[in-house]
Amino acid sequence: MNLIKFLLRMIRKESYQIYTYRTIDGIAYFKFSYHWKNNGYEIDIHQQPSYEGRATDHHISHRLSCERDAPYKICISNLKLPKTLEAAQKFSVAFAEYTWEYIKTGVSIDTQISIQAENRQ
Repeated sequence: MNLIKFLLRMIRKESYQIYTYRTIDGIAYFKFSYHWKNNGYEIDIHQQPSYEGRATDHHISHRLSCERDAPYKICISNLKLPKTLEAAQKFSVAFAEYTWEYIKTGVSIDTQISIQAENRQ
């Protein structure tokens, strides 16, 4: 852990729980924590599988650097942050499944979402 992040966390006395999610196929694990902000929950990514050489820029991976002690957080528009812990947990599960599918197949998260939307119509 970065020393500065650690010290800032200690000053703010921020405490939270880290939740582990196992993908539906039982192969991959993700670890998330949930942090209430003024208008909803931000979701930190504490651990996830390697991208195995696939692109990881924020437009592809939907991750941003995190100001807390996790390396990343899920990129969610401030206007669309989940309003309940249950909604945030469901969001992180979807992120994990989309990300795992991207790692396995190379099909981007955006493409997966588009395909799902087309299949619903």
